Amino acid sequence: MKTQADKHRVDRQFSVGDLVWLKIQPYAQSSVASRVCTKLGYRYFGPYEVESRVGQVAYKLKLPDHSKVHLVLYVSLLKKVIGSAPIQFSLLPKEPSAMQTPEMVLDRRVHNKAHRTSYQLLIKWKNSPAELATWEEDEIIRLFPEFMAWGQAVANGGGNVIVRKVPASPEGKRSKRARKPNPKFHGPSWKK
Repeated sequence: MKTQADKHRVDRQFSVGDLVWLKIQPYAQSSVASRVCTKLGYRYFGPYEVESRVGQVAYKLKLPDHSKVHLVLYVSLLKKVIGSAPIQFSLLPKEPSAMQTPEMVLDRRVHNKAHRTSYQLLIKWKNSPAELATWEEDEIIRLFPEFMAWGQAVANGGGNVIVRKVPASPEGKRSKRARKPNPKFHGPSWKK
């Protein structure tokens, strides 16, 4: 049985001073690096330097002071950096509870999907450029109560002042075709 288990086991060993990537579980460690969409979040953070070896299968890393991760980590959470030392670009977030908040509504559009009409807003997020603005459903207003006050009273100056026509909702349309009784079924329910 031990030989079967050892077939899939990888013997990882790092020396002091090696650079390693730190793997953070997207669902189990959501307090460390919270994302709006955990599926698309980063898998590895770092690189971080190995400070010392603790026992056979654990290593102590030099993590930033603000990180909320234990300094001693199991070897399976670490991955060796291959090649030259990369630029450190993916730091652990300083505020794990920090969430992206909308700054301004840039545009609005009608979105038809599966016989349902909804409105979408082009949202510019705080601390990000306007090029990274995303189309969000108008239900986002319920998530952020102060949302309607953001960016609405700002005069952007110039531009088109014509208001776009919004199509009528499909629920209000009725067919103009005359209703005829089904020839297979006869009865008083068709007489009106």
